[in-house]
Amino acid sequence: MNNSFVFFGTITRPVLEQYLSHAVTMADILHSATLEDDLRMIRNIGAKFLGRAASAWMPDGDDDAHFALAAQVAEKVHLLDDEIVLQAAIYESVFENVALIPIPGWVFAEFALPDEGRTFNYQAMLFPDGRHVGQWGKRASVPDIRQLETQLWFFYRAARYLRAGFEALHLGQVHLYSSCDRGYLAMASLLERIRRYARAYARRGMVLCDAHTNGIVIHGHLLFDIHATILFLREIADQPQRVAILPHGESLGGIAPSGWSCNNLPYLAEFDNYGGQITTAPESIHIRKADGEEYRPGEVAPGVLWPWGYDEIAWFAHQPEELRNSFLRYAWHWFAVNDRAGFLQMPVRRGLGSAPVNLNDAGAATPHKESMYQANTRSADCLGGFNQEATIRTLWGQSSARGADEPLSDTQPHITPYYIDAETGFQYPTRIALVGTIQSALGGQAWEPMSELTRMSYHGDGRYYLRCCFPAAGTYHFRITVAGSWTENYGVNCIADGENYQLTIIHPGEIREFLFDYMQKSLTIIEHSSI
Repeated sequence: MNNSFVFFGTITRPVLEQYLSHAVTMADILHSATLEDDLRMIRNIGAKFLGRAASAWMPDGDDDAHFALAAQVAEKVHLLDDEIVLQAAIYESVFENVALIPIPGWVFAEFALPDEGRTFNYQAMLFPDGRHVGQWGKRASVPDIRQLETQLWFFYRAARYLRAGFEALHLGQVHLYSSCDRGYLAMASLLERIRRYARAYARRGMVLCDAHTNGIVIHGHLLFDIHATILFLREIADQPQRVAILPHGESLGGIAPSGWSCNNLPYLAEFDNYGGQITTAPESIHIRKADGEEYRPGEVAPGVLWPWGYDEIAWFAHQPEELRNSFLRYAWHWFAVNDRAGFLQMPVRRGLGSAPVNLNDAGAATPHKESMYQANTRSADCLGGFNQEATIRTLWGQSSARGADEPLSDTQPHITPYYIDAETGFQYPTRIALVGTIQSALGGQAWEPMSELTRMSYHGDGRYYLRCCFPAAGTYHFRITVAGSWTENYGVNCIADGENYQLTIIHPGEIREFLFDYMQKSLTIIEHSSI
């Protein structure tokens, strides 16, 4: 047994970082048609953390079958290597068909409630003010974490994955379903309940929890064991299909759930999938051309969420084999050089949504369409392999990539200015910015969350302020970003991931004042005529 991967009850930072430095996205391996070859690849590359290995964006109602299959696959993986951590995902989605799933008596007992002998109630999970209702379709919404029914749902799924042999949970877009959770106290309560259950039932007495966030800190304690984000990729306009990685903002520090302190909590950056092509994107996360037309695959689009018109994994899968391999080498070393708290989560298995790949174009001998990216070496056992397996193995074998004579990331926190909510103990963000074409209107680079040009100043009680004088007339777009990142952002009416704000300036020299209340999630814009 390799002591670098030993933990029980708590996990030290060096052990956690060993796992993160051998992390892959292995989305829904439960349903892989090439499971045996996947297991071979896992052993060959030395993967230790299998992200998103089980999930159900929309449960089909037969949860017993889902969790039984999860347990069977977990057993196979642990027979291969009992140190591997399997991660399950519980997403920011809830569907009407939860009414097909009975609530077990032990879930009611956990919440000190009488066993009502009923199924889950979709309506009882929704935001009372209607926000995010129907966001994923007519009968599919973002649940509100403040609602007891949502807490029952999240706990139920977490507990069943833990009993199936999973030791990590990815909890999706926490700033969506917690957008009205003052100080994130309901989320904190849920996580404590899940961790308490893990101490009794998880394989090694604990669960590693992450979500898409740059950090949530309450009374100095970090809510999550790991932070998670997508790869922020920007097109290199004069080099078709080429991209550069952008900074991911600040991963907040504090006291981790395992008890150690850090200045920046380690985080995973993965190739995400949110539709495939930009033509499938909702209006909330991209803007149209001046003539109202949509951007198309292959075009340079504003912002950073759709490199060359694709989501991250679709862009990656559509590149020639050598470019895929060279990009992995670049990305692996980018984090070593630019952000030592960040770890690239290697793409191993990920759906391509609306952007299947013709493998003949991608270097395959026989042309056929693939709707699933797989890093496997192409063979008779995996005809849809994209051939990144050898590259991942080689990169992970380069032990000096982050510096052999220094820790993987800093372990001593330093004192930074921060702002605490007196009622909840929540640590307010130190960086809030208005991001979009409003920045280029003021003389800067558009869509830059780390820009100082439109950074808001803190005015106490969770309120932020910015005053701008515009040099030219025009209509500009913007969003509110947190922690120098796109991971947490707010659009119109301060809805998480909502539509872009539009601001129209009629005359040069007009002034606008922006007042943002983080806790109340409100933005006030005060207009002043030209000077």
